[in-house]
Amino acid sequence: MKLPFENTIYSAFEQSPELHANGVGLVRYALAFMVVLHHFGGLTGTDIHSPVDIRAVVGGFFALSGFFAFRSFRRTSSGGAYLKARIRRLYPPYAGIIVFCALLMVLLSDYSVGIYFTDAGFWKYLVANLCFLNYLQPTLPGVFDGWSVPVINGSLWFMKIEIVFTLSVPWLFLIAGRWPVPDYKFFSKSKRTHFSDGGKCRVDRCILLVYFLVLGLCLFLSHQAVLEVCFDIGRHLLFYLWFFLLFLLGGLFYEKYRFFVRFRFSGAIVCVVILLLRNDIYGYDLLLQPFVISWLLFCAAFALHGRLAAVLNILNRHNISYGIFLVHFPVIQVLRHVSGGLLPVWAFFFVTVIMTFLLAELFHRYLECPFISHKKIIQ
Repeated sequence: MKLPFENTIYSAFEQSPELHANGVGLVRYALAFMVVLHHFGGLTGTDIHSPVDIRAVVGGFFALSGFFAFRSFRRTSSGGAYLKARIRRLYPPYAGIIVFCALLMVLLSDYSVGIYFTDAGFWKYLVANLCFLNYLQPTLPGVFDGWSVPVINGSLWFMKIEIVFTLSVPWLFLIAGRWPVPDYKFFSKSKRTHFSDGGKCRVDRCILLVYFLVLGLCLFLSHQAVLEVCFDIGRHLLFYLWFFLLFLLGGLFYEKYRFFVRFRFSGAIVCVVILLLRNDIYGYDLLLQPFVISWLLFCAAFALHGRLAAVLNILNRHNISYGIFLVHFPVIQVLRHVSGGLLPVWAFFFVTVIMTFLLAELFHRYLECPFISHKKIIQ
């Protein structure tokens, strides 16, 4: 995709001290661990749950993804180079966990080896999941049959949404480049835009336009009469569009990083007040919650630097949170099958965490690192 302007980096984030010494890695670990807690409690029926609403946790992942997707696009020369970089970053571990589970689960299947590998369900699982259509075949033949949740990996739905959001970034830049607008002094004192385009376009305004259009669609879909007509399709679409709002806010925070830094702490106070009064605010979930989640998340991610720089830099450069997100669900399922409910809850949880971290480290070392350059990424 050829852009109508030179894609030059002017975001204040690139010149900020938080570029390398930030808490993004730590925040990613926290989010991934809360997802593990949520699925562990849900699958085992124990009282172990995430301390934060799981929708807000997953929304936090999408907000961070938006921030770094826009940064990744800024650092590439074209839409094709951007997509290639994102695919190299996301797809190898994703494909690896699918193939790994498909091969390993033969040991737990009620079918013989020959029947298992020739069953149509096995090949359908591989093809559907590798193509991000995990809802078509979330199970494997003879594995976890009779369980209330026989799904092999319930975390894979995240990836098809992530890919769609990733594809939206070049189009937002393309639309912004063909949308001439005057440059008003709204966010900063400088009239210089974020592009070397002579001040003819602003991606931040394009993001805001799309954000409010998506928000309007969410408000329409949330109406009870619409939900009664659309049934599950409307609910799922509303669910995914809400995450897209967080993705867009992540991109906006990158584009307007200087504005965020300027009002970081005052904005955080406002967000905390809104959070405390959320039960009394009409339409909080749609109108304000995405903004509150994003602002507080980025405050936590970029407020940590200085003396912690060395530790944070290690967490950012060697971060296995993506692997944790991908492998924890099948780890819990396998351990449930192997233990037979005989392990105490604390021992079961301890073994789950250890096995998840070990597998995530292997995936990071052999499926992530060979395809990406640590010099070009922050996480």
